[in-house]
Amino acid sequence: MPAGSPRAQAADRAAPARAAAPAHAALVAALALGIPAVGWAVAPTPGLVSMVFGDESAATADDARAALFNPAAASLRYPSEFVFAWERARPRGEVNHLLFARDGFAARVTRIKDSTEFFGASFARGSSERLRVGLGPTWLLDPRTHQVATDWRLGALTRPTPWLSLGGVAEHLFQSDFQSRRLGRAYDLAVGLRPLALARPVAHTLGTDLTLSADAVVPEDGEWSQTRVRVAVALEPRAGVLLRAAFQDHRGVQIGVGLEGVRGGLHARQAYRDGSRSSETYSVSIHEGEDASALASRGERRVAAVRVSGDLADERRDLPPAGGAGETTPVAPIHDQLERALADPLTRGVLLDVGDTSNLAQIEELRGRVAELRAKGKPVVAYLERGGTRGDLYLASDCDRIVTTPRATFDALARRADPAAPRKSPTDDRLLRQERELLVAAVSAARGLDHERSKALLDGPIGTASTAQRAGLVDSIGYREEALDALAGMCGLRTGPRVIGLECPRAARREWRVPTRVAVVYASGVIGSATLTREIESAFGRRGVRAVVLRIESPGGSALACDLVDHALSRMKRQTAKPLVISMGGIAAGGGYHIALRGDRLLADRFTRTGAIAAPADEASRALVAEVAEMRRLKSAAVDSAAGGRQWMGDGALAHGLVDEIGGLDRAIAEARRLAHIPAGEKIAIAEYRGPVADARERLEGYGPRALRGHPARLPESAGPLEWVDDEPAP
Repeated sequence: MPAGSPRAQAADRAAPARAAAPAHAALVAALALGIPAVGWAVAPTPGLVSMVFGDESAATADDARAALFNPAAASLRYPSEFVFAWERARPRGEVNHLLFARDGFAARVTRIKDSTEFFGASFARGSSERLRVGLGPTWLLDPRTHQVATDWRLGALTRPTPWLSLGGVAEHLFQSDFQSRRLGRAYDLAVGLRPLALARPVAHTLGTDLTLSADAVVPEDGEWSQTRVRVAVALEPRAGVLLRAAFQDHRGVQIGVGLEGVRGGLHARQAYRDGSRSSETYSVSIHEGEDASALASRGERRVAAVRVSGDLADERRDLPPAGGAGETTPVAPIHDQLERALADPLTRGVLLDVGDTSNLAQIEELRGRVAELRAKGKPVVAYLERGGTRGDLYLASDCDRIVTTPRATFDALARRADPAAPRKSPTDDRLLRQERELLVAAVSAARGLDHERSKALLDGPIGTASTAQRAGLVDSIGYREEALDALAGMCGLRTGPRVIGLECPRAARREWRVPTRVAVVYASGVIGSATLTREIESAFGRRGVRAVVLRIESPGGSALACDLVDHALSRMKRQTAKPLVISMGGIAAGGGYHIALRGDRLLADRFTRTGAIAAPADEASRALVAEVAEMRRLKSAAVDSAAGGRQWMGDGALAHGLVDEIGGLDRAIAEARRLAHIPAGEKIAIAEYRGPVADARERLEGYGPRALRGHPARLPESAGPLEWVDDEPAP
């Protein structure tokens, strides 16, 4: 039992009501802390921790109340929280608690009127909920005699499944002496159950609404017959409304009710013994991390602002020296913010602050997020402060409204290849024409414009904001506040709405462990064998990972590096029998396509450039073509028609059988779920494997001799010329 934590003293007979005031104070201390009263046995029956809200257990109290019940569980639900509780124990006792938890640290101050004061701290460490341990001291102070004692406790917690939680606490580790009594060592063994979470599709939704728990406190030196037992239940019939009850030996019953808002709550508990009320507790909590509560006020509704800019990519990196495109912008944080906006009931719409974006394949996947928000009734307004590049307009066109400023300027949406660009080839022109057609079709359809007129308009300079508005490419001209007011109107909010950022996680965590995982391994930039094979082995070998997605955004690497990666994929698939799904980003060509062949399913975006299969001119090239034909189940003639070093946009790659489906990373994860037979609706955790794709040596190897001749292996700009890698001939 937690050191110095409030205890309900085990006693078969209640203290006489006629006891004097000092006796009442001693009784309150005994009830609250489990300290044996004078005259009791040498090995007293241990006490149960006095409840605060009415449903606590060493297996389920995972917020600030962990400061009283289990030091290993602190701040699992909320990043930080304060709880103040006032307890009145009949006939004349009083206990006050101040509890705090943050990032695994928990602290408590408890004052028992006219008896004892307690100051405790604990620290929890561990890998999330797989296994956490917590240790901490409590200082006990007798204000009458100024005696001080130090007590210690050790806690552990594991949540192996969404429906099971196991906790254990060793109390009074060093059996300190306090107020002429020895604090006997005892062990609290607890189990928490969420029976509705046994149904995996609803384990993390409906499954969190009912929680059962049971605690047994066993004295180390006592008899088994002295074991104390308590069971509790918590039911949430409506989000933010909680009903609680507990039943314990010696005819003890407790009932409680809680009203939880978005960032705080009010709670009340009453305890009965032998049919008579023995105590009541009133508590208030304030926390960081928002609860999805039906009690949220209208004033708490808001819109989110999300910034999208830069050369989007799976990972931040400096491109090779000859690339010339500068640092890329990781797209994952943008996806995360839009996912939070989709899941958050208080966020009613999104303002996309868009500027100077590129990598159309990545933008295509962001358009999918925008479509999800709109389908859920959450409007999206695009704000183009400086105007729009073709990437900006491609993303903005799928929003409900586009607002730009009076001085904004617009470049052409789809431009022709630069005649002065190095290594210009017919393939460059072909890909750029296909890219233009895709852009024109998407923007025309989204904006309701005539396709042919749009093609002529978007091939030339658009110019000013007013020209773009007359052409139907933007809806209105104004500033950021006008864009927010337009969004507020669509969301049913007042003008000047509350605006939040979603860069950091905000939602409180209600669910227990999510054991089912899908791993995503990122192969970005020049492929290096050592680092990437380690990530592949870790992903396939990790316990709980049911399937692996290999996300490729790479033009390739050295022939040796790609062969070693291909071998690692083949070996790990054979050893683990786990599905492998390939997701292609902006480019997956040459060696980048070679390592994709091991996938059970290959997915590309419409703007993905893939292929670049070598022409069968020599023995090595013929072997590669034969491998593509075998892995893709294609005839050699079909592979020959797609080879010759040519790259294909997504639809072209699909038509030639080089990929199986058009779709982004989300669709690839969904396909991995299907191949792993994970039930629809079951929540999964994404285990991401990122890191440097190549060390310095591997990067140099990846460039190869062609890099020294002015043909570097690099990620090309989406509008720039196509460049080739390895020993594959240019068309």
